[in-house]
Amino acid sequence: MPPLVDLAGKRFNKWTVIKRVPKPHNSKLTSAYWLCRCDCGNERVLITGTLKGGYSKSCGCQHRVNVVVDAQDYTAFA
Repeated sequence: MPPLVDLAGKRFNKWTVIKRVPKPHNSKLTSAYWLCRCDCGNERVLITGTLKGGYSKSCGCQHRVNVVVDAQDYTAFA
């Protein structure tokens, strides 16, 4: 198994890694877990593969912004 790389302080899309956290007792995954903060301020625990693979780009805040912008575009036609 490759050595664990410390991701603390690194950025992945809108996530900033704060620190490594212990694996939840009910998890069967062997990956490292990281406490991350989104640019909007929300915090979430993510695994290494989710960060490095780009599977999670934000906490969902960007999706909410995009939906509001799209909705405003369509109100011009009403």
